[in-house]
Amino acid sequence: MKRVFGPSNFAIDFSKDSSINVDLDAGKPMIMDSDRGADVLASAPSIGGTLEDIDFLGPRAADVLAPLPSSSSDPTGAECTRALNRNLSERLEDVAPGQRFCIATGEGRTASMQVVSAPRGGAVMKLKVTIWEQGS
Repeated sequence: MKRVFGPSNFAIDFSKDSSINVDLDAGKPMIMDSDRGADVLASAPSIGGTLEDIDFLGPRAADVLAPLPSSSSDPTGAECTRALNRNLSERLEDVAPGQRFCIATGEGRTASMQVVSAPRGGAVMKLKVTIWEQGS
């Protein structure tokens, strides 16, 4: 699979909103104002953005997420494709540092995210993101 982005760091800041829509089909991850065109929703339930319990959800309850086993290595596109073919879910709850998962994007790409840091009581979650091109 041809990598089109990453692995690179990406931050989600919950200080102004408890639900953040992320588009992974724009060449690099982008924060969106609405779920239109978003590939995943990151949700920190308390307004004001203190990071306690963070969930990732498929937009409009779509099954687009697949957890990966813990590992220190970056996942490959093939590993993500296998995970997405076997273990799709619409929600991953209480994600924590070190957790890895894959995403099937709305335009057919495959992406991986690994939680680098999500300090309790903080507002910023740091992720390592990789995106692979469709059909590559």
